[in-house]
Amino acid sequence: MRQQLVFYLALATVCLSLLVTSSHKLLFALVWVLLTLRIIWAQQKSWLIVWLIWNITATAWLNWRSHDLNLPPGNVTHAQLQVYADDVEVDGDRVALVGTLMEQEKLPKVWVQAYYYCHDQREQAFYCQNKHNLVLTIAGQVRPVSGPTNENQFDYRHYLASKRLAGILTIKQIRRFAVARGTPVGMVHHWRQQWRLYLEKLPYYLKWYSKALLLGINETAEPLYTDIQRLGLIYLFCLSVMHVFYLVTLVQKCGQYLHISRETSNWILLGILPVFLIIAGQSPSLIRAVLMVELTIFLRDILHYPVHSLTIWAVVLSGNLLWSPFQVQMLGFELSYLLTMVLLLSQEISSLRLGVRLNLVSFPLLVWHTFQWNWLTIPLSLVAMPVFQVLILPSTIVGIIWPGGFNGCEEILKGISAVWESMAKWPTTITYGKPALITVIGMISMLLYHQVAVRKKIVKILLMSMLLLNYGIIHFPLSDEVVYFDIGQGDATLLRQRFNRQVVLIDTGGQVSFNRERWRQRASRRTNGETIIVNYLLSQGIDHLDGLLLTHQDTDHTGNMPSIMWRIAVREIYVPWGMEHNQHFRNKIQEPTTIHPVVAGSKLPFRGMTVLHPIQKGMGKNEDSMVLVYNWQQRWFFFSGDLDQAGEKVILHQNPDLKIDYLKLGHHGSKTATSIELLRQVEPQIAIISAGRNNRYHHPSEETVTKLNERKIPFMNTAEVGMIKIKKGWHEEIMTFSPNEQAEHK
Repeated sequence: MRQQLVFYLALATVCLSLLVTSSHKLLFALVWVLLTLRIIWAQQKSWLIVWLIWNITATAWLNWRSHDLNLPPGNVTHAQLQVYADDVEVDGDRVALVGTLMEQEKLPKVWVQAYYYCHDQREQAFYCQNKHNLVLTIAGQVRPVSGPTNENQFDYRHYLASKRLAGILTIKQIRRFAVARGTPVGMVHHWRQQWRLYLEKLPYYLKWYSKALLLGINETAEPLYTDIQRLGLIYLFCLSVMHVFYLVTLVQKCGQYLHISRETSNWILLGILPVFLIIAGQSPSLIRAVLMVELTIFLRDILHYPVHSLTIWAVVLSGNLLWSPFQVQMLGFELSYLLTMVLLLSQEISSLRLGVRLNLVSFPLLVWHTFQWNWLTIPLSLVAMPVFQVLILPSTIVGIIWPGGFNGCEEILKGISAVWESMAKWPTTITYGKPALITVIGMISMLLYHQVAVRKKIVKILLMSMLLLNYGIIHFPLSDEVVYFDIGQGDATLLRQRFNRQVVLIDTGGQVSFNRERWRQRASRRTNGETIIVNYLLSQGIDHLDGLLLTHQDTDHTGNMPSIMWRIAVREIYVPWGMEHNQHFRNKIQEPTTIHPVVAGSKLPFRGMTVLHPIQKGMGKNEDSMVLVYNWQQRWFFFSGDLDQAGEKVILHQNPDLKIDYLKLGHHGSKTATSIELLRQVEPQIAIISAGRNNRYHHPSEETVTKLNERKIPFMNTAEVGMIKIKKGWHEEIMTFSPNEQAEHK
């Protein structure tokens, strides 16, 4: 009975953590109420007393813990940053450091994510080869971390909070640096960095696998990581219970061989496991595995106290959340604890059924976070584990400790990676979309209940009904929408009609890059086309675009095209007449796609869309911009790319009766576009501006804003309100996504 109470207290801690960190407070409050009713129904007075004391105390603690990371923004002039050697990442001229910041009496000692930009290659080489823990005396600026400004955008603020990082520090000057004083923990980090530098010298595949399996370093920018992730097999390379099991077995076998008593071996393990935790990267799944093994050894083997594994799981879960409540929103944390619970509750079933059950239980969380699911994961996971144990792990270990085996081990790992790459291209991924949170909770609950249900058929019917109903709601929406993405200093607009009958993207956004010295260039990372546009499309169940319309060639309108087309199928591309011959543009197209040049009056296969410009052939420059009018639900939308005022005058002359409801200002609100004649003739109800925060061009210009104010035209700027979504179902509404909260205007 006591073990059941501990289990329910852990579930309560999960609910309370979500209550203080999530925006879905009402739903989790309801779940907490249901748990409380379960405690009351048990009719155990002592249970109820413990329950109330725990929940009151935990709520107060979690609320404080979730708000103690607010580092005030501003300049720091003489602060100390203590950094472990293995917490330094060099990417081109940028050095990313995670460390503790302290400025005399002004600031508390907190962990921060810091960035420093090298001045020369010698400085870059120092950080690349550094083996020592450092104490840096620095001057810089602390800046707050904004929340997501687009729907379903990755929340970097919560990610940092889950790692107990209080903010971002940009280092402007390093006044002095010194080697940190030696500590036991610092020594382990020093060892880890030495191992890392050694592994960096290995051949590519051996280096990647060894860093993942020994140090817990998964280089997410590498294609190999992406292939394994698409197949749903990344869990094999996330150090956790399997790797801890290997370590425990190794220590115990060595103890037997050396005639060391079991009790002494247990004490040795209690000392070795924390060291292994640091060396292996301290991922959430590894922290859970190590803590559970340590508690099990200490309670069962040393104190001889009988305790159920599920109770240990509950204690570790509660402790982790009390330490860092924001972890509860991270996919890795959720999967680690959920699947461990399923394993503990599934002791007497075959490995085949267990594998299927684990994949099914993980499905709701995967589609909630990633919006997709690869059905090949279920059969592949049954085959991948033997391959991992027989080929991958031995080849990696042999390749590291036996220099003569480099080539053979590298070839084995290269061959396996080629199989991953080939299979990742198979069309086995289902884009489900983002289900309602209540559906996720309901599906997980039903999948767990199915194990003990008497009428399993009814549970299966309910599960399938919920699955199909949500799929239908996501893929066949009842409302139309126009979405202006907050893509920074760029343009990207989505036009989607109800039931997803027509999905069109106008421009892709993109970051303008300037010529940099080779050593300063950084590894390719995910573009905001992926993190913002692709994320949104997949969350809405969209895995293809009927059309991609590019207004002109500039990078801030077309730069994200390759990264978007890599994830989203594009059936047709439409460009202003002449741009199809622009080699700079054609070099960006990596997938076989038909390109259609358009000119004023061209017939587009999209309902309600008319082309007003260009008039003549060009090369895709600003003055050649494609101008579109979109008639949607008796509303008129205007898109003009970066067309200048001279081009606007031509359009007004040829379309004297043109009236617009939603006017997308040209060239991000620059004074070169949006003439007073345009505003006077089209009489817009609302003006939309897509510009970056604190952009170097100072868009929108004061002249443009003055024109809008003089004519009393309300305007919305993505730099201020975030993504702008205009929906029309039963009624019309405008939704914005500011960094701090989502607002709705009807």
